[in-house]
Amino acid sequence: MAATLSVMAQLYYASRHYRKIGEFISPGHYGRMIGISQASHYHFAREQILEKARLGLYRSKPSRLKCVFACATEDDIRQYVEAQMHRHPGKVRDPIYEVETTDEAPDLHRGDWNMAETVMRGGREAEIAADLYWRGKAGSDQPFGSGTYMETITTSPLIVIRRLD
Repeated sequence: MAATLSVMAQLYYASRHYRKIGEFISPGHYGRMIGISQASHYHFAREQILEKARLGLYRSKPSRLKCVFACATEDDIRQYVEAQMHRHPGKVRDPIYEVETTDEAPDLHRGDWNMAETVMRGGREAEIAADLYWRGKAGSDQPFGSGTYMETITTSPLIVIRRLD
């Protein structure tokens, strides 16, 4: 019997919660919070638009509501954390972790976080931004500072490998 080679994805993750080495991070927390809060959640409308676009043309992509959010590179997660610090003065810097997916051949999508944020503007611009997000295209319009913040979403649980800072 031939051995099967597992392909786990190495990712980078930030959280306001301190994580232990070997701890599992389950997908879907964000979606559960939106499901509980519904329209009172700050990102409810954005996620409705993104989910409608996904179901329309990108059905094979994982739902943001059932995923965990990370980045493919350490540079991307550090840029994301810096953007959050800039947006929320007084915020405590989130610790950053190297993580791995736990599923063999994990379901992943890489999209520009700024395109997801642009969806919040509403109207036709939101539909265009949602399409760019699901196509994995970096947008030229960066509403929250310079740079592109490519996030990786996955339905795979993550395991913490090490803390980076």
